[in-house]
Amino acid sequence: MDVVSDLALSGTNPDGPLPLLDGETIYMQAKCSVDFPQMDFHNLPGILSLSNYQLRFDLNELTEEPIQIPLGAIWAAGQPLPSSFSGTALSYISFYNGEVANSTLLSIVTKDMRRLTFTFPTAESMTDAQERICSHAFWKERRLKMEEKVFAFKFRCQPNPEDWTGYDFTKEFKRLGLSPTDFKLTTINQNYCLCGSYPNLIIVPKDATDDVLRGSSKFRSNGRLPAITWVHPQTKATLSRCAQPHVSFSGYQSAEDERLVSLLNTGPFQLLIVDARDMASATANSLLGGGTENPITYNCEYAYSNIGNIHAMQKSFRLLTELSYVPKTPDRQAYENTKWLSHIGVVLQSACNIVEAIQLKKQSVLVHCTDGWDRTSQLVSLAQIFLDPYYRTLEGFANLIQKDWLSFGHQFSVRLGHGITLSDTTSPPFVQWMDCVFQCLKQFPNWFQFNEHYLIAILDEIYSCRFGNFLFDNERTRKENALHTKTPSLWPWIVNPSRLDMFINFTYIPENGYFTPQCSSTELHVWTSYYGRYRASMKYYKKHHEQTISRLQPSLEFEASSLKQQQDFLRTVLPKMFNKEIQQEIETMKKKTNNNSDLILEFENHKFRLSLENNKIKLSLCPQLPACDLESSQNESMPPEKSLFCATDCFVIEDYHAPEECVSVVMGEEELEEFLTDVVNVESTPPLQPQGLAYYVPNHVMNLYDALPSISTGLAGPASVARWWYSSKK
Repeated sequence: MDVVSDLALSGTNPDGPLPLLDGETIYMQAKCSVDFPQMDFHNLPGILSLSNYQLRFDLNELTEEPIQIPLGAIWAAGQPLPSSFSGTALSYISFYNGEVANSTLLSIVTKDMRRLTFTFPTAESMTDAQERICSHAFWKERRLKMEEKVFAFKFRCQPNPEDWTGYDFTKEFKRLGLSPTDFKLTTINQNYCLCGSYPNLIIVPKDATDDVLRGSSKFRSNGRLPAITWVHPQTKATLSRCAQPHVSFSGYQSAEDERLVSLLNTGPFQLLIVDARDMASATANSLLGGGTENPITYNCEYAYSNIGNIHAMQKSFRLLTELSYVPKTPDRQAYENTKWLSHIGVVLQSACNIVEAIQLKKQSVLVHCTDGWDRTSQLVSLAQIFLDPYYRTLEGFANLIQKDWLSFGHQFSVRLGHGITLSDTTSPPFVQWMDCVFQCLKQFPNWFQFNEHYLIAILDEIYSCRFGNFLFDNERTRKENALHTKTPSLWPWIVNPSRLDMFINFTYIPENGYFTPQCSSTELHVWTSYYGRYRASMKYYKKHHEQTISRLQPSLEFEASSLKQQQDFLRTVLPKMFNKEIQQEIETMKKKTNNNSDLILEFENHKFRLSLENNKIKLSLCPQLPACDLESSQNESMPPEKSLFCATDCFVIEDYHAPEECVSVVMGEEELEEFLTDVVNVESTPPLQPQGLAYYVPNHVMNLYDALPSISTGLAGPASVARWWYSSKK
């Protein structure tokens, strides 16, 4: 093998040097051949290059794209065992330990479901390549420093600390419309002294004192106390997360923990505690000092989700990986036998149960598993996608990952096996969650701003180690290692305009409601475009997708432009046309009325109803009645958003704080009296006071935001309140 230090060496690229990322350095190049059965590559010659970022194989046949494997995605690099050996995909090779001598074959198994074998000219060149690859891919096992071996520290992508602001709990607090009278952002974990795997800011009930929080933290596994992650905007039902309590087999209790859990319940119904485990596992944990809450002591409902642990998921994922190595797509039954789709269905169903409790039953929900960083993260983040359309946008989805996976301490480094070979602690909960999101994309394709390629791009980067976001296991260690100044962040890169076209869902329709997907395994899809993307047939799928995007984009952009023009027309031109029609009808009615008072009143009511059909048209009064111009008739001593205008015995309550969205309500004198008495709960004495040709209600009467705190939420102004009252009476 020739070790190459000259970065200008082109290898098989006739156009010059190999394309390198900023900061990428080639350490080794060697001639060899590759067997990649998934892609129908058999004994194809080329040049293997090892850099500080990837293992790259450039085939001599220039019609084929190079094979690129980020070092962080390598699970194993070793020598093939005899063909008679039976075992799982990852036991089909021996790890580098010198057990098999004089072999020229080097097999690579990756975390993104690839298995390929390189054949070197000599055993020595193979051994040299194996040693170099293992020293870079498995740096943690060799006790090497992360900063020396992980490419994120070398990737010169201009790290910007502002890109590392992460999830902003303060902005989310405001976005959810949380009232400081009910909730607070506590800084008790500012230095991660309360819980090392939690964010430094957490949302808790306002009445939760620091003593209560400390006591609860001591009673929960790894100090992971109950913390609020989402609040329903209307019912204020909370969605919270934590780890299991230290109940133990002896049934220990904590008054502070019970108090905190009780404060999470903001409604009249019992709190629902969802344990992601099955009952047997939860009981077994009580023998180890963990356990479950007592529904009587905590005054709550309790439900088990029956989601398997990391070892069950690891086993299922290995079987799924085996199927990915097959050149042809297996039949449906083969996938069913892995139980992967069954596990996906269980996770989805549990998230649906949480959504139904919050949305339909108006219950607050507390979710935990054993440690609260695997299955708990899956359930609370899925539930938020089902409940909140913001998390179905590109920005919202990224924030959801930063909040409920990164900030709340999912152990990415452990579960992904950064720097190590396969171990008992590696498991795919994040991949499984992404598969759940994919199932939602398939069932509700128009309700997501992004497509499956956005999910795949994120999954690729959790293994690539190009960015620092998924290094380490929690927010605290990332800050301690100053990743925000030493490594670039994924999110600005992934939303770069040059890449967005691949990730945008052009059929996206913002949907403000919630949804629950079908969860039966028979209704679920195999994520072939991810698990089977390295099959030879999938390169045609990729080519087809790229062609579809390139052909659809111009027509979709034209359609979007047309819709924008129509929208502008509806907002500006149409109201004027409608207003013109009203004026024409007014002139016609004038001739018919001939000062007949009954016809005038009928005409006035009809005109008001026409005005209400389009809230952008200002009220126009008949000349036979006292003239009232809405802009000039307002009493200067009154706030402009609280006005009432009179035309004979018809009264108009108008919100005029936003002229482009003004709304009005028309009612008669008797209705007005009833409105003031029933809703505002004040007597209309002194009666309506004249001001020129208009009338207005005294300020103390129309100060609806003070008088109606129970119904003012979501109402734009007095007319909105009056409209609500009027429709309820009808």
